[in-house]
Amino acid sequence: MRAKRHLDDKDLLGQLVPPTSLKALYLQFYWSPSFPSWLMDISHHLPNLTSIDMFHLPACSNLPPLGQLPCLESLRLQDLPKVAKIDRGFFGGKGAFPRLAKFTLGIMEGLEEWNTTYPGEDGVEEFMFPVLDEVYIYHCQRLRLNPCPPKCRQFRIEKSDQVISSLEEVEASSHSWNSTPTTSLIIGSDCHSMRLFHHFPALQELELSDCNNLRSLPEGIQRLSSLQSLKLSLCANISELPEWLSDISTLKRLVLICCIGIKSLHPCIQQLTNLQELVVDSNIELRQWCESKENKGKLAHINNIVSSRPNCINQQLELHTVGKGHQEVKIPIQIIELQFKRVQSCIVPKCSWY
Repeated sequence: MRAKRHLDDKDLLGQLVPPTSLKALYLQFYWSPSFPSWLMDISHHLPNLTSIDMFHLPACSNLPPLGQLPCLESLRLQDLPKVAKIDRGFFGGKGAFPRLAKFTLGIMEGLEEWNTTYPGEDGVEEFMFPVLDEVYIYHCQRLRLNPCPPKCRQFRIEKSDQVISSLEEVEASSHSWNSTPTTSLIIGSDCHSMRLFHHFPALQELELSDCNNLRSLPEGIQRLSSLQSLKLSLCANISELPEWLSDISTLKRLVLICCIGIKSLHPCIQQLTNLQELVVDSNIELRQWCESKENKGKLAHINNIVSSRPNCINQQLELHTVGKGHQEVKIPIQIIELQFKRVQSCIVPKCSWY
């Protein structure tokens, strides 16, 4: 049980007005449903902010108009369960987020909609974040993007299946005014299919991670005519690479990590004449296939072949006994160490000025 508070968080934060020269603002474990006046007028009080990180604000449903901060470059919103939309109220008016390059949304249980555009002058649609470089969305299970993906160089989506579904439903042609194409896409999802690649025709780097429901490589990848790097990680149910992979003549790097369903490489690998690097990690059978005399000739055109011994799914884990008697269980020591590190990472101050 939390200790009784003698001073409301809003009242306390209202007294902690930072200097106007402040560059970075971290607000964490804030329990009030609203913000003090200086934070609601943040562009006036803190015009020099370049970075904002808001974490675990369980009662807040409305965010300050952060879009009017002229120097803001990095924004992270994490664990704000009552925020339902990212829309006009967030950017606060015209010319919003003129310098924002990195935007992270994480563990937003109640977030349902992000309007990536808004009506500008003469009714022309404009992006809410016009100069984004990196967007990272994770554990936002209800979030849908409307009407299209954000304009950014790198887009990363993890455990946010509705984001993928919302993009599958929109035709890319209706938003061809996206002038800054995404060249790097990272997806960690349990979706059964991925029909969103029509939004990313200029993609050069693609990573699919922890996609256990995928039985085969999504066919939309076949149309990525600029793809240079393809990485599959922890996609255990993909049993083989498709023959059409040879159509991606631009492919230079192929990485397969913990994809234990792939036992061999399709003969089409020989037609990937621009392939310079092949990485096989944590897959005993595929590593043995690559290293056999019979198959080395099929891979002779690849300059760099990295074949590593198992270190994830297939590895022998050191077991540690937890509990006593009939409740005794054995748990891999690596998992215990990981959980301890996670606990350590949660020991953070409530708020601080830098």
